[in-house]
Amino acid sequence: MITARKIVLVSESDYLPRHDDLLRDLINRPLDADRQLGLIFYAVGKESRKFKEAVERLFREMFPDRFIVTSSHPSLTEADALAEAKKSFKEHGEDVEVVRV
Repeated sequence: MITARKIVLVSESDYLPRHDDLLRDLINRPLDADRQLGLIFYAVGKESRKFKEAVERLFREMFPDRFIVTSSHPSLTEADALAEAKKSFKEHGEDVEVVRV
């Protein structure tokens, strides 16, 4: 089971509603009972803004009492996004799951 609280989604394709199942799987992970922050999500690449917005919408539906930190960076490299994710929100560790779509 993947328990990383940080995700970097690297998009090489257009966002389509069919991606919602994958996004739900990504954000449906065990949450720490003592923390309100549910997930830190970076989207990079093609249509990263649309992927970010979809994750925000799905997360609010699934976990209305938690919050998510998201960002989208259409021109940021995967390596730069990974480095940024590792150093941010240190209280959530350095583990980062990278997903390519």
